[in-house]
Amino acid sequence: MILCDHREQRSTLPKLLAARGIELEILELGVGDYQISSRILLERKASDDFVESIKDGRLFEQASRLRRSCSRPLLLIEGDPTRIARTSLQGALAALYRMQIPVLRSNDLSGSADWIETLYRQESRPKKRQLPIKVRLPSAATDSEIVLAMLSAIPGVSLNRASDLLNEFGDLASLLLAEPEEIAAIPGIGPASAEKILRILKASYAGSD
Repeated sequence: MILCDHREQRSTLPKLLAARGIELEILELGVGDYQISSRILLERKASDDFVESIKDGRLFEQASRLRRSCSRPLLLIEGDPTRIARTSLQGALAALYRMQIPVLRSNDLSGSADWIETLYRQESRPKKRQLPIKVRLPSAATDSEIVLAMLSAIPGVSLNRASDLLNEFGDLASLLLAEPEEIAAIPGIGPASAEKILRILKASYAGSD
């Protein structure tokens, strides 16, 4: 479902979206015009309103609020803003770029509906499970440093705890052969963490799909 600000009912865009099978809830949004997902908030501006908002300063106040309100703010400009000097337009677009607010363009209401529908469909797709970020080590890292990084990559195992484990057992092979009680005896580990460490070290790879 898309959350749509009640002021958007002045246009036919909500009806165009509803005709495409998109469910909308009309309410008063404090910021933006279309809450497409938990992370995407879109402000739609017809070309004339966009130009006026540059002239009276509203644009950057609204953009700041948009930036603070979500992780993926978007500005959609509908139509061609011709009633403004090119330098002023470019300056405004550059300022939005510095604020990390992408600007989308459409020719008309139908084009705006295309953008919103595309964003909504993409956000509604099941998300593939993301692989964890690889730990980056310098190319000159020693074997000991690499083993330490591997062990500390286990959630809940800090570098200090990983170092304590390796100091106690010497290497990963010996750690794998240890009993859970032996691992749990390391200060700061405990039974639950010991079971988790052994489970992860012995886990089979199931692929990334």
